[in-house]
Amino acid sequence: MIRKTIAFALVAVFGLALTARADGVADFYRSKTVKILVGSGVGAGYDHFARATVRFLKLPGNPTIIVQNMPGAGGLIAANYLYKIAPKDGSIIGLINRYTVVQAIIGNKRAEYDPTKFIWLGTPATYEEDPYVLIVRSDHPLKTVEDIRNAKEPLIVGNTGSDIARILSPALGMKVKVIEYKEKGAVDIAIERGEVDAMGIAYANLRVRHPDWIEKKKVRALVQFVRKRSPMLPDVVASSELALSREQQSLLSFVEIPLSAAYPFVLSPGLPEDRVAAIRKAFDEVLVHPAYKQEILKQGLAYSPKNGEEVAQYIKELLAAPPEAIARYKEYVGVRGGKKKKDKKKKSE
Repeated sequence: MIRKTIAFALVAVFGLALTARADGVADFYRSKTVKILVGSGVGAGYDHFARATVRFLKLPGNPTIIVQNMPGAGGLIAANYLYKIAPKDGSIIGLINRYTVVQAIIGNKRAEYDPTKFIWLGTPATYEEDPYVLIVRSDHPLKTVEDIRNAKEPLIVGNTGSDIARILSPALGMKVKVIEYKEKGAVDIAIERGEVDAMGIAYANLRVRHPDWIEKKKVRALVQFVRKRSPMLPDVVASSELALSREQQSLLSFVEIPLSAAYPFVLSPGLPEDRVAAIRKAFDEVLVHPAYKQEILKQGLAYSPKNGEEVAQYIKELLAAPPEAIARYKEYVGVRGGKKKKDKKKKSE
């Protein structure tokens, strides 16, 4: 009887402690404005996911939640802010560039953060099921990867800083010439005009930005950058089928792993544990909310959510990359937020 009384008392005390913690979190947020800080400009894929998430994210105390865009330096400005400057109180949630971790691994001096200390919440989508693809104008005479490898003239690829375009040659042996633009819209125009032959794009984004290209078969997907073919594009070759050597495969993997954590939401290190738990619970609920899924799909975006633990596993894979992959990445892709190697710049039109 005494033992039962003690047990009931402990349960009661534990329950009161949890209630007090929950009340403390709600009290903190009640008069706050919480920001989702996005490391890209308005209208980009990251921005679309942030604004959809804002509409469904419910935190204790019902604070106002808004989106703040902080583009620049390939996402490094936002990542640095989250790590060094943002208040460590749970009032800022980050949506950072998927290659943020890569930039720290390769030793980019502008990456002033330790990616292992970010708190990973998850991603609403990955590119495993709805892949990132290399599309080519349908009227282009080169029809296969082998054609491009053996061509006399290179395939002209329009790009806006994507890592994928820069590893087509070293990882897949394709003969390409990458032309850099400042804006995605300028690449789209260049494709329309025939000024470039190809571009890399998330297939979901292609459906949103240019459904007519698909309907009228103006372009075709040549390669999908996934470990195995997506059921969505069963007839399009996967990049993993094309690497010719172990070195090429390791470089390809290093670039593709971030695509699995396509839109990573994070928290700054050093936040109070009770607020981290509250934000994580709220974010997990958003990811599986039927109306959220419907909203994402209505916009034509990809929906294949992964929780924080799953995203953290991708980060571990990146951190375990072999030195030769890191060295080849630095040679062919380089650092964000500064000059890149072996490219030609072209102004937006």
